[in-house]
Amino acid sequence: MKVDIDTELKHRQELLKNLKANLRKAELEQTKRDFDLPLSNSIDNFRKEISVIENEISKMLSEQLASPKVQLIPAHLQKYEQILEKLFEELGTWNGDKNRYSRTFLTGLCRACNAKYAFIATLTKNKWHILGQNSQVDKEIQDDIESSSLFRDVLYQSSKQIGLVTSIRNLDIKRSLLYANHKSIQQDVICIYDIDNTMEFDTGFELILKSILDYTDGLKKPEHADFLEYHVNNALKDVFGFVSDGIYERQFSLFTQFLQDENITVYFEPIIYISPVTPKIFGWEALARDKRTGRAPLHLFDVAEKWGTRFLLELDMYFLRKATELYVLDSEHPEWPRRKNTILPLSVNVHPNSLIRTRYFEAMKSIKKQGIMPLNELYLEISEKAPIPITDDWDGETNIIDNFRSFITERFRSLDIHFSVDDFGVGYASASRISRLGPKVVKIDRDALLDDFGNFTLENIILLAKKMPGEIDIIVEGFDDFSKFTLRRLYKLGVRYIQGYRFGRAIEKIDDRLPKQIYNEIKTELKEFSE
Repeated sequence: MKVDIDTELKHRQELLKNLKANLRKAELEQTKRDFDLPLSNSIDNFRKEISVIENEISKMLSEQLASPKVQLIPAHLQKYEQILEKLFEELGTWNGDKNRYSRTFLTGLCRACNAKYAFIATLTKNKWHILGQNSQVDKEIQDDIESSSLFRDVLYQSSKQIGLVTSIRNLDIKRSLLYANHKSIQQDVICIYDIDNTMEFDTGFELILKSILDYTDGLKKPEHADFLEYHVNNALKDVFGFVSDGIYERQFSLFTQFLQDENITVYFEPIIYISPVTPKIFGWEALARDKRTGRAPLHLFDVAEKWGTRFLLELDMYFLRKATELYVLDSEHPEWPRRKNTILPLSVNVHPNSLIRTRYFEAMKSIKKQGIMPLNELYLEISEKAPIPITDDWDGETNIIDNFRSFITERFRSLDIHFSVDDFGVGYASASRISRLGPKVVKIDRDALLDDFGNFTLENIILLAKKMPGEIDIIVEGFDDFSKFTLRRLYKLGVRYIQGYRFGRAIEKIDDRLPKQIYNEIKTELKEFSE
């Protein structure tokens, strides 16, 4: 019997996950004992099994790539391209007057659905009141409702429903779409009246209406057309898993426009070298921030992950450029660049998929050519939360991680860039993955500081770093008042670099001098180690 390759691949991936978990437990146990031959043999066996399974997965993925499946896009999603275009084109004409927002939205619905009217019916004191595209529509619909008990009954029944309701064409009432606005305290019904009989509607259109009402709080809080279209497209992608080519291209255009509108800026968080004698700022990590809130734009990262490689690449290239350009500016005189020989190391996050893309490499070469900053002080952080991608030149036999490392080493060698592994302790993290990637820096995730047994993670990776060829620095992230480990204990474990709120929040303007208060606090806590 032929086994489905997807099922077998899923089985192999689950097996690999379990093997890596067992390997990690064994490695942690090894740090608590003196040399133990049976345990050492078990660790070797786990590593061999992991290597075999990884190669099997690589071959399966290769077979999938050699014969990709064709996914047909349902026609109803293609139909919505035109509906969305007309709706948001009309909404884009809104003049900013809050009192006109609902009427502009209704006009957009009317155009999008090829309908005669669109209106909102509100039941107040047993009487339906109408807000349409204009006062003339209001009067015509009001007269129709007052003269038809069936019309009134349809509106009332629709106000009690969850979801889209389609009325049947008859002598008293034209074919219509009705949707209850449950964001309203009153019984509001959005009605698209006398629709073209060739138009067919389904849950996709209901999702569009729901998304708009959610993001405008039932039309009470107006939002601009581009903002709503961006979130409607995301909702369609969430529910259906895919969209038509037209919607995809429009979403990419909105995504890049959002970046170029300067909504995103960069803050810098200090990486601190802890020492009982000379604590100092070692370098900085660039962190994306929403200008309006000052917080991480998580929605932007989520959208990029959701829509795939092209979006991730665009985000990574924008962030790389923005981070390096802002980093080199003098904090006291922003119009002046800092001296190149005074610039400390800068860490910039990048999705592993972007590293194998030619456009990202070209963006990096452009930074070097323009002399924006010395690239030997740049560290690209590869997250452990993301899987390692398959490169175009993969031979189908080599371990995927080994192949990835060879690819980026060869490509970026001439630029003298360093690589870091971020988020160790979560996602796809494992000692074997670290040893294969051979980074310059490993950053341990904050979770280790919140875990009573986090010292095993710390000891394990520090021991691994010492055994590996070359010099690997360990940075512990998220050190704050909630940490279960004191600075003294971290230092005793072998940690020499930390990040976190306690000694340095992310800031817009860089000052490479460690504040005197923090300098003295670190020296005091580590005083016993100075002798």
